[in-house]
Amino acid sequence: MKRAAVLSFSDRGADTARRVKDALGGAWETELFAPRGDLKEKTAALFPTVDALIFVGACGIAVLAVAPHVVS
Repeated sequence: MKRAAVLSFSDRGADTARRVKDALGGAWETELFAPRGDLKEKTAALFPTVDALIFVGACGIAVLAVAPHVVS
């Protein structure tokens, strides 16, 4: 089964994250995260362990968090 991590940064984002989890249904093992500390550390920990990282927030936040881990 594929694994996904859904990260949100506000109460409204958490509501959207729950809807994303529901939409993925049983086809994905999905965990919700609301990181309040260092997002780069959280992303570094999740990146090698999941098949998908889904950020509910500004695109720039996602790009900065993922960029160090993208090889090609």
